Amino acid sequence: MIKLKVSTWFLLACTLNFLVIGCIRGMPQAEQPQAVSPEEKAREEASKIARLTIGTPKTTYKLGEAIPLELKLNVGKFDLLVPQDSVEAEKMISHLVVESAEGIKIECRKTIPPSKPKELKKEGKSVQGQPGIELKADTAISVSIENLLEYYPLTQAGVYTAQLNIVLPVYKETVVQKPDNILELEAEINAFQSDSRLSADKKQQAIVALREEISMLEEQGSRPQMFVILDSLRGNAELQSNVIKFTIQ
Repeated sequence: MIKLKVSTWFLLACTLNFLVIGCIRGMPQAEQPQAVSPEEKAREEASKIARLTIGTPKTTYKLGEAIPLELKLNVGKFDLLVPQDSVEAEKMISHLVVESAEGIKIECRKTIPPSKPKELKKEGKSVQGQPGIELKADTAISVSIENLLEYYPLTQAGVYTAQLNIVLPVYKETVVQKPDNILELEAEINAFQSDSRLSADKKQQAIVALREEISMLEEQGSRPQMFVILDSLRGNAELQSNVIKFTIQ
């Protein structure tokens, strides 16, 4: 018969090893970071640029009753150079997504044509531009729609949802140009100045009259206009507003 002699130190080491393994297994596992989808990441980045909110004064309306709508764009930490029509009422309202409780999408009844590019000059070079506006950081633009029904035919009673989804193009460069009517008058002044057939007195009279006309136009509101240069696109911000729900009875 063979007798095994087990040392006290060996038994103690085995016991400690068992306890340590048990403690490790019993410890809570560290939470793995959840993966963020590209869509969620894009929305997070867009929210840093600007944020959209919409709202109505009531949640219940009678069939055919006017439904006012308030659209608000809160600018983030940076100034933004954007096309002027992108923040105008009709252009924004055309991007509203209106659906019935059954998921039927209500199409906008008005078609808003895209703005046509304008041929401009910058530093002697021809560029394509569009009327633009600078949105200052930490400011807000509010747009009011008197009646949603003018744009979306909600002709049946029921529950509806609405959300505003827009793609806001942001540009890096601009050019400022005088209105076309003033540019035409200035071209006439240059033509008179270079016309050798006219006497000095007649030139002076014509030029004074044209400059007075320019001054009158400026007093009436004809001012230099800013244009965003279309080939200087910085990027597109895909903005989504909150979802509102309202009932038509």
